[in-house]
Amino acid sequence: MSDFFGSGDVLRVLERFNLWWEGGVLSNPEFRRLAYRACRNYLEDLALRRAVLLSGPRRVGKTTVLQQLAQDSVDEGRPPESILYVSLDHPLLKLVRLPEILRIYHEHVHPEGQAVLLLLDEVQYSRDWELEVKQLVDRHPQYRILATGSASVIHRQRLADSGVGRWVEVSMPTLSFYEFMHIAGAPMPSVPEDLRLTDLFHKDPTKDFAPIRLAFKDALPMFDRYLMVGGFPETAAHLDDIALCQRLLREDVVERVLKRDMAELLGVRNLSDLERLFIYLCMHSGGILAVQTCARALGTTAATVSNHLEALEQANLVYRLAPYE
Repeated sequence: MSDFFGSGDVLRVLERFNLWWEGGVLSNPEFRRLAYRACRNYLEDLALRRAVLLSGPRRVGKTTVLQQLAQDSVDEGRPPESILYVSLDHPLLKLVRLPEILRIYHEHVHPEGQAVLLLLDEVQYSRDWELEVKQLVDRHPQYRILATGSASVIHRQRLADSGVGRWVEVSMPTLSFYEFMHIAGAPMPSVPEDLRLTDLFHKDPTKDFAPIRLAFKDALPMFDRYLMVGGFPETAAHLDDIALCQRLLREDVVERVLKRDMAELLGVRNLSDLERLFIYLCMHSGGILAVQTCARALGTTAATVSNHLEALEQANLVYRLAPYE
């Protein structure tokens, strides 16, 4: 194990995470995001011999989905000891390989060979996690596995090479305006339940849009706030303090990704150039991006801009929209 900690230390960390083993109840938000339903459907499909990977930006609620699944499973009668939640960014658990964590769990909590709901949070902090989870899928069908990772570290090619046919990915973006309103407790616009967005293309704007505009009129102030504070659950819950929301977004999402994830997990060396590019893109949001023009403005090369732009996209800090043809 290690010269300075043992199995007992690891077990105590796991016990603090898995409160339901001792009858504890998690206080989870009542609202369930679409990603929750998608993950649950995959996990309950026993014919699907794959792990589920929930990926998305920081602070969008991936950990909450895991905790909701754990508590709901207990409430519906699943043995609490058969649910293992592991936060792999914990300082001590970073030092322990996943097979060793599972050995300790089976030795002290739940017998090996029986059904397990395995919830792995922040898998990018576990070395060789792709290979280890692939081996669990191949050799231990009693595990139903849901893993989360920030999109900035889910390398598509690496994942494909190590686990072809062993993964199904669920993308969890920032909140839609519909989800944002639900979490904020705002009244929903009254529109026909069967109205689809594509239906609007076949309606007469001069005749058919008036009742729709009227229905959404009261939602416009909330939409302004949605644009100002971002589509994150934490900011949706603090709408009375716009400055606080923007500070949370800047410090917890943008700066942490730019100054920690990019160097630690993606290997970006010149963080100063990366940050300057991000500011440039923010100032030209919604415009046409010419890489050569951007490179000249920043005093760097087109190759550097392209590489940094790809990293920012992986981190979900920027999105590119290709020309429509």
